[in-house]
Order: sequence, then C-alpha cells, then structure tokens
Amino acid sequence: MSSVIGVSEFLFGYLRICIKGGSAERFLNVCAGRGIRLWNLERTEGNLCLNLSLSAFDRLHPIIRKTKVKVVILEKNGLPFFLNRFQKRWVFFLGALLAVSAWLISTRFLWSMEFSGNVKITSDQMKRFLEEHGICLMVPLGRIQVTELELALYDKFEDVTWNSIRILGTSLIVEVKERDVPQRQTEMRSHLGMNLISSGDGVITEMIVRGGVPKVRLGDEVKRDQILVEGRVPVMNEDGTVREWILTEPDADVWVERKLQYEDCESLYYLEMLPGRRKKDAYRFSILGNEYFTEKKNIFYQESILETEVTPKLLQILRIPIRIRKITHGEVNVTLRKRNEDEAKEQSLKKILKFLTTLEEKGVQIIEKDVKIGIEGDFSLTYGVIIIREKEAFFQKTEDELDGTQR
Repeated sequence: MSSVIGVSEFLFGYLRICIKGGSAERFLNVCAGRGIRLWNLERTEGNLCLNLSLSAFDRLHPIIRKTKVKVVILEKNGLPFFLNRFQKRWVFFLGALLAVSAWLISTRFLWSMEFSGNVKITSDQMKRFLEEHGICLMVPLGRIQVTELELALYDKFEDVTWNSIRILGTSLIVEVKERDVPQRQTEMRSHLGMNLISSGDGVITEMIVRGGVPKVRLGDEVKRDQILVEGRVPVMNEDGTVREWILTEPDADVWVERKLQYEDCESLYYLEMLPGRRKKDAYRFSILGNEYFTEKKNIFYQESILETEVTPKLLQILRIPIRIRKITHGEVNVTLRKRNEDEAKEQSLKKILKFLTTLEEKGVQIIEKDVKIGIEGDFSLTYGVIIIREKEAFFQKTEDELDGTQR
C-alpha cells in the first residue's frame, strides 16, 4: 500500500476517510484482494485513517456491508473539489484567462524604444529614422530586421562610428557611438583679449604670470574689479608711444588673501514637523507615456509625500511600458518650539561649518577664522571674520579700443 499520491488521484480527486468499528484488518484484506489502492494508513484512537481515490470510494459499498465497518469522510482533496469551490466564480477565472491571453499577445509587439550614446543625434531623429523603416510602437517584433537597421543607420548618420540594435523583451534598444568632435579654436582661447580682474579686496600672496601683462606685484593691496593681468600687449614706437596693441590671453596663477565678514541672525523659535498616525496610499500609472492619477493633492493640511516604485518585476523584465508608482501621503503635525541656548549654538555652528565646507569645495583655502556665537533675546547672533586665500579666475572684456584695434 503506497504512501505516494499519484497524478491521476490528484486530477480525479481523492478522499481521506476513517474506518470505525467492525473488522478493519478484514476491510484492508478485501480491498487488497480487489486491487483498491490505499495509502497514508494511520491508526488513531483505535480507528484506521487512510487515503483512497474518488473512483475507488465508489467500489467500497459492498466491502463496507461485508466487513460491517463504518466509514467517515475526513477530507476531500484534488482538482475536482478545488474547482467545485469556485464553481460560482467562473467570471473571475474567465477574466484571468483573458488577461493572461492578452498579456501573451502583447509580448509579441514593440512597446518602447531606448536610445543611448547619442549626443549630436537627438532621440527624435532616431525615432524618425526608425519610422522611415516601418518601426514604430505596437509593430510586431517579427517584422524588425535588426541587421538591416544597423547597416541603414551607418548610411543615415555619418557621425555614427559604431551601433548596436537589439530587442530586449518588448523594447528596442539602440546603442550608438559618435565620432569625437575636435575642440574649436575659439573655445580653446575663450579669454583672448580679456583682463584677469580681482573678485574682491585683498592682498596678493602669490603670483605666477605665463601670458599677458601683469599690472600688480606680490604684496600689493588690490580692490574689487581691479585689473591684475591685462590681456593685451603694447607694441611701442621709437619715441615711446604705443603704436598698436596685440591681443593675448592672460594666463596666470594669482592668489589673493582677503577677509570675509560673516554675519547671521536666526530666531530661536522654529516649526517642528512630527509625523502623524494617519496615512493614505495612492497610485500613478504610466502607460505608453500617458500618466493616470488616482490621488488628490493635499489630502492632509500638512503632509509628507513618499513616492516608491511598485512596478512588478515581470513587467520590468519583459520591458512592457507600464510603470506603477505608489504615493504615500503621511499626516504631519506642526508644533512651534523654542531652542535652548545649547541647541541654538549647535545650530549656528552647523551653519558655519556648512559655509566653510562650501568655500573649500570651491577651492578656497581657510587661513584663519574668528567667529563668535551669542544669544540676544529670542535670536541667535553669529558674527566674526574669516581670512581666506583663493585663486582669482574672473575675466572681463577690455573697455577701450586704442588706435582702432578690436579687443
């Protein structure tokens, strides 16, 4: 008597029954003699529990009368009983069947196009090229001849040195590599005839001039917009007068040390945003570039919004252009609070450090800082001096034209 459920038993159904009273041993012998398959026999509380197929159960009536046992059905298993539970929900199964069929059919069509590596050639030009060869959205994938498209792409765009076209799921992936364009001479010498000027007051601490005419020296105090290196070179006459000016590009490393006045005033009162208990979810669906909303704006008076991608993995793998985003609106409770002295100083210190970090990211060297933080009434005051050292990089066009020379 096997303990393994066969495929036929699952397809045609099987029962779990309990044998009570009479002669259970004789019942088993008669079943074995008539070729009735039994499995998962178990003795519980003097009764015998076992499994048998639905067709075999119909053959038990004469055996039950002969052995004088009582049979109780405990479980009904298998496909017939499973389908019987949903007999009244055939519309659901029909809808699921139609949905799967529609999905299988949709996977045989093109639903999206992706382009990469194109800089001079725009995506619109790529799409027009594909349309000229009969490739557009919802075209059957079987009509797309990848090799022919790759050869035609070379003929259409001369700047393309390499391309790859492939079908991934329901998407057409077009990758190209364009010919490098040499940098223009005008871009290489964009500061021709311009002056290097000072961006603020300070003292020159280092100066290396490689091109142009220096107008200041090491240790000089300079003012804002003062010319440091001129972008024109004079050609002198024998009598010491200027005959003409030759435009050049000022090329110099000029480091200036200057003082920055730092001042900041911030109220001790602030609004604290605390998350509330209420939340409401909404969804956005994007299909073929069209977006559909299911949520309303400003569900709560004060709220925080969290957006997450919930598109099923299967749609992403098959590149079906359906994007689903979940929008969570969370209630926010706003409370007016007041910082104590330690919190206020800590907040001001964070702002100072952020300001100094921004300067350093711009290449500015921090030489010295003398900044004080104080509390006056309901305000936190921050003031002081920061000494910095930075490289000048501001250029300005020449204002005059001498002897008709264009600058």
